[in-house]
Amino acid sequence: MGNLENDKEDSIESNGFDWLSEFRINQNAALNNNYIKDLINNISVTQIFMVDLGYLSFGRDFTCIRFDKIIPTNLILDSTAHTLESIKKCCENTNFADAYTLLRKYRDDLFYYLFVHVISKDIDLLKNSGKENLSKHEKFILDWTEDKLSKLNSSEVLKAIGESEYLSSAIKKYDLQRSFNKIGDKLNNFVHSNGKSFYNEPLHRMGVKVEKCCKEFTQELNYITVVFLFLLVLIKPLCVMAYDYVDYLDCGDKPPKGSEYWVAPFVQEYLKKRKLLLDENCDLYLKEKTGMEFVKS
Repeated sequence: MGNLENDKEDSIESNGFDWLSEFRINQNAALNNNYIKDLINNISVTQIFMVDLGYLSFGRDFTCIRFDKIIPTNLILDSTAHTLESIKKCCENTNFADAYTLLRKYRDDLFYYLFVHVISKDIDLLKNSGKENLSKHEKFILDWTEDKLSKLNSSEVLKAIGESEYLSSAIKKYDLQRSFNKIGDKLNNFVHSNGKSFYNEPLHRMGVKVEKCCKEFTQELNYITVVFLFLLVLIKPLCVMAYDYVDYLDCGDKPPKGSEYWVAPFVQEYLKKRKLLLDENCDLYLKEKTGMEFVKS
C-alpha cells in the first residue's frame, strides 16, 4: 500500500511541479469568471430542457423498421443530457477544445435521432421484411440496433435529413444547410486539432479570448438545439404535445377539443427565448405546417 501511495505522489508531482494544484487553480479561476459562469448556466438550461424533452417524448418516439425491430430512440435524448454534463465539466476547466469535440457528438446524436424518424416515416411495414429488401438507410439503423454500425458518417445523416420531403422546404427556407456546414467545419477543426488555436488552454493564457469563446459556444449550442427542436416538431409533432390530452384519457375523461395540438409549456418557453437564432416567425411556421398550437410571442 505504501508503494502505491508513493507512486500516486510521483504521478502528481513531476520535478517538483504540482500539476494537480495548477489544474485546481485554473478551475477555481474559471468558476469565478463571469463569462464562464454564464456559459455553464446556459448549458445547464439546455441540459434541463433535454431531460424534460426526453420525459415528454418517452413512449411517443418509439418507431419501427422492417425486420421486426423497434427503435428505442429515447435513449439518444437521455445520452445527450449526459453529454451536456460532460461539456460543463470541460468548460469548468477551460478545456474548450474538448467541449467542442463533445458538442460535435451532441450535434451528431441529435441529428441521428432525426435521421431515424425521417427514414422510418416512409417505411411500409407490410412490405417484405427480409434483410435483402431493406434500404441502405434501414440497414444502417438495423446495424445500429445490433451495435455494429460502422459505415454511416454525419454528412450522410445530414444529407438524408436535408432531402426529406417533410423537412427539405424548411431547411431551404431558413438556410440551415449553409449554417450547419459552417458550424460543422468549426467542430471538425477542434476534433482534428487543425491548428494551434484548436487546443485546450488554461484561463490565464486565454486572456480576452475567453469572452469571445464563451459567447460563440453559447450561440452554437443554442443554435444546434433550437434547429433540432424545430425539425423534430415538423417530423414528429407528437413529441412536444402537452401532457393534458393523455392526462384526460388516463383519468377516464374526454380531452378538450383540440388539446392534442397543445404544446408543452417548457417547449414553448425554450423556443420563445431562442427562436431569433432561427427566425422570429419560425413558431408560426410550425403552427402552419403541423397544427400545433405555438403561441405567438
